[in-house]
Amino acid sequence: MNTIETKAFARVGLLGNPSDIYGGKGISCTIDKGVELSLKKNHDLVLNSNYEGTEKHNTHYNGKHDLVKACINYLGLQNQPFEITYNSTIPKESGLAGSTAIIMAALRALQGFSGIKLSKYDMAELAMKIETNELGIACGPQDRYIISFQGIAFMDFAGKEFQKEADPFARIEPLDFNEVPFFIACSDLSKKSALVHNDLRNRFLRGENWIKEEMDKLASLCTEGKKCLANQDWKGLGKLMNKNFEFRKKYFTVDEADLEIIETALAEGALGAKLAGSGGAIAILYENDNAFNVLSEKFNCFKPKIVS
Repeated sequence: MNTIETKAFARVGLLGNPSDIYGGKGISCTIDKGVELSLKKNHDLVLNSNYEGTEKHNTHYNGKHDLVKACINYLGLQNQPFEITYNSTIPKESGLAGSTAIIMAALRALQGFSGIKLSKYDMAELAMKIETNELGIACGPQDRYIISFQGIAFMDFAGKEFQKEADPFARIEPLDFNEVPFFIACSDLSKKSALVHNDLRNRFLRGENWIKEEMDKLASLCTEGKKCLANQDWKGLGKLMNKNFEFRKKYFTVDEADLEIIETALAEGALGAKLAGSGGAIAILYENDNAFNVLSEKFNCFKPKIVS
């Protein structure tokens, strides 16, 4: 068997998150930061990465390579002799779906290794099951679907709020808008998405129906946002991003550094700003470089390309 090489890219949520966890909608894209992974036959099971080192003969969860181990364990490949090496350029726990990118890259390689062929829909669902069932992570379908499909897409997750086995696939509408004027500013305050989502999710599952009603209001921004993208109405899109953030601030704690980035960006003329995911990375829509230049003096900022 030749070496299998795969990639998976970071995700930026432009609108709608976190309504995806509650059967809502989302507009997201994949960008040119990601995970590169290789799998090759070996005498032993070996796992390597640029930030978790090397580990041999072990698929028990111990904080090292747990994401890749979860894929191996879920697929029942613990006794297969291969070596997996992966490297990521996604800032760790920054809300850019770095964990899901590792899982997707691993699944793509393991799919090739085992000879199983799965659709992009099935790959997204499989990634979600692994994160939920193997690792106990409270997560929604947005990251798994956009990283599986890649590019930029409008996504409808109706019927998926309870995350049952019989749930329908999400409805994915690829959008042909690869030039969106946004940049990312990272606060370097890593945050685990499970810690962000678990409390509200548990309240929803206990029957607090108002949560679903509020999330549906948030999801409705995506329908408007799709029109803004089609018309390159960046001011309109920026207003929707700001509404999305105000909703987020109402129901979730926002770190001071994240709030500082957003307030500074808007004060410097940015059209809109919101959390790209669970926190630690901010998506900022701009029409000039003022906000980028000011924020770059204090934070890690970069202008990504949308990749498909």
